Amino acid sequence: MLKTYQSAEIFNPFADPSEKSWSYAEVELHLPWFYVQYSRSFEGESCSSILIFRQVEQLQELAKNTSVKITEVNVVTPDYINKSDSWQMGCLTRIMKGMGTLAGNDAPIFIYVLTNGTEISYSLTGGNATKHTKFETVFSIH
Repeated sequence: MLKTYQSAEIFNPFADPSEKSWSYAEVELHLPWFYVQYSRSFEGESCSSILIFRQVEQLQELAKNTSVKITEVNVVTPDYINKSDSWQMGCLTRIMKGMGTLAGNDAPIFIYVLTNGTEISYSLTGGNATKHTKFETVFSIH
């Protein structure tokens, strides 16, 4: 999802030796992604950070981690998904998943529910899936 270049690598004196820092990264695929703010406690101090995820499963795994608290999740969607003329970022309350049929094949469908009540649907196979099944909530933020 994110592409980096050697020329963008920067020195970070505070980074763990296994970490790399970049001055920029390229979003190669025009697919939704998540901007996740979280906090964690370390030796009695709370620190916050931001992660960028592409997969819903990554959000689910982070939510299971008892050492972190997810404070906000934004979904970033390209124009063809949010039906506008540009990328948009919206604060997420939950994600629902269901199955539909697209060109005769089963296709997973996600519905991103934003804090303002907007629902954005997205099928991994693209296009408009039909014959939706019941949706279940697969992620929510409290």
